[in-house]
Amino acid sequence: MYSRNIAELEDKIRKQEMTLGPDHPDLADSVVRLAHLCFIFNRYAQAESLYWKAVTIRSRVFGHEHLSVSGLLTDLGLLYQIQLQYAEAEHVFRLAYAIKAANFGNSHDEVLGAARNVVAVCRAQQKHMSETELERMSRVAI
Repeated sequence: MYSRNIAELEDKIRKQEMTLGPDHPDLADSVVRLAHLCFIFNRYAQAESLYWKAVTIRSRVFGHEHLSVSGLLTDLGLLYQIQLQYAEAEHVFRLAYAIKAANFGNSHDEVLGAARNVVAVCRAQQKHMSETELERMSRVAI
């Protein structure tokens, strides 16, 4: 069942690329759906590639600071985190945090959640975060 869904989505993506072009929001949405399926079924390398493809499309269409880009970066961070690739997770979580902070300001729940993701992967790496950095990251509770 799920293999069929993956094959159908891959086919849909190929058709969308030909008919809509490489920078269409509908194509990005299909790529994201396929990435989520691959993530669920532990096809992590494929999921990673698809998430980056979707990030690239949405960045070109909506701009690098768009919230839909930050959501994909958060998904990528989670993918890296479950694979214990903490440095990569930290990098994309920080990017997602910066986008959310630029859009919402520092005290919004979305920004606080993004800051907590950064703090969590820093702790997993036993990386010390200064008080100044914690303060900058919206006074995240430790």
